[in-house]
Amino acid sequence: MKNFAILVLLAACHTISVQAQELPAGSLDPSFQAGAGLEASPVLFRGIWVLPRPDGGAFICGDFISYDNEPAGSFRAVQPTGELDAAFNANYPCTGPVHGMQLLDDGRILLANTTQCDGENSGKVSRLLPDGSLDPTFDPGSGFAGGNLTVRAARAHGDKTWVGGDFHTFQGQPARFLSRLLDDGSPDPEYNHMFNGAAYDFANGGIWQVLVQDDDKVIIIGRLWTFDEELFSCTRLNADGSPDTEFNNNIANLNGRISRIHLYEDGRMLAMGGFTQYGSTPAFRLCRLHADGSLDDTFVSAANSINTSMSVPTRFSDMAVQEDGKIVVVGWFNEVGGQSHGSIFRLMPDGSFDESWISGSGFNFPTTEVAIAADGNLFVTGSFWGYNGESTGALIKLLSNPLTLTANQDIEHNTDILVYPNPTKGLTQIDAPFLIEHLSVFDVQGRQLRRLVVPKVQSWQIDLSELGPGIYLLLAEGGMQHAISRLLIE
Repeated sequence: MKNFAILVLLAACHTISVQAQELPAGSLDPSFQAGAGLEASPVLFRGIWVLPRPDGGAFICGDFISYDNEPAGSFRAVQPTGELDAAFNANYPCTGPVHGMQLLDDGRILLANTTQCDGENSGKVSRLLPDGSLDPTFDPGSGFAGGNLTVRAARAHGDKTWVGGDFHTFQGQPARFLSRLLDDGSPDPEYNHMFNGAAYDFANGGIWQVLVQDDDKVIIIGRLWTFDEELFSCTRLNADGSPDTEFNNNIANLNGRISRIHLYEDGRMLAMGGFTQYGSTPAFRLCRLHADGSLDDTFVSAANSINTSMSVPTRFSDMAVQEDGKIVVVGWFNEVGGQSHGSIFRLMPDGSFDESWISGSGFNFPTTEVAIAADGNLFVTGSFWGYNGESTGALIKLLSNPLTLTANQDIEHNTDILVYPNPTKGLTQIDAPFLIEHLSVFDVQGRQLRRLVVPKVQSWQIDLSELGPGIYLLLAEGGMQHAISRLLIE
């Protein structure tokens, strides 16, 4: 769907002209139109995960209710345009909450925590074919059992899959919190790790992130306890499952939990969590580490100057590192470095603020995950329903680079739109001969004043009394159709 930036009223208002305009990085991507959007569970920080697809779309999973007013379960495929992928979703065979997913190199999709697939027990882990149907070559048998029986993370590397969560056995064999599966879904008999047979326990979520390095070392993130003592929230295992002592001793210099890690190709890693220092060095919620877990002091995060006295809790929930090294951080916060950021900001590779990133007032509620789309733009999910003053669903796509809209493009419009009363004091009814998905309001200079998401109806009411007296343009959009009308506010 086209985004109309600046409108010039001509003659009898039968033609509009779109003039060139640059949208800054941090703006909503006008090519992604999700209608009424993703409706999240109304609970703070309930998990919604997003996994970019190679075609520019995404998979979403977690705690949500509907997508564009359609009941959505807990796993859906979304097209690059923002619409649901009806063909893929029709093939989806599984039930139960999905708490993790990974796209494999061959297009298959690994899902964590499913209950049943095609009417059979899935063992809490499933694999789909690229068309959304169940992969018959992957059979986990009875799967995972014990503990709170939650599988939260899965990561494939080569022909093996690591699965983490809160469980004690896999197919009846010891597999405390972590298991490695072969390509057919059976347990790898050669893999044993430090948690099996030990007095460890994972609490409040178990393992929630698994990262596999090229050398088959595995970084796991969760909350590890023994009796009443919390040992660590992050550890690295050697390829044989033994602890990597040097790395684990180094990251113990962080004075708080690690909740996320991003691995760079050179072995360094970006760590996020509840810490404020590495040893005596300030490291508020974010730091960069060398491959051995020691601090990379060439990275000085602007987040170190965050205002912690604000009424909104300072929580970083996720990050994404772009191809150019810039770092996008999301969570729940409203001020960083003396600037208002509305739960999202972007850093340069050295940790300083990226001044080209313009997110305005940001999100109206917490964000939980950010991911790099195939086109380099950014998917963001969370509990929010608004961004920078515009109504949205809980999944949006943001521009990572400025976008120049097409210049001097004349568009004939449908004049069958009915706007009444006109003149009005502000409350206005709009009737169109198509399903309206967006309503935009412009002044006569072509400046966009409002852009609203409409739940695909032909009739909608809008209150514009706060705009004040004057002549305005109303643009209704739906599918490939649009209509425009003048409106006089008295």
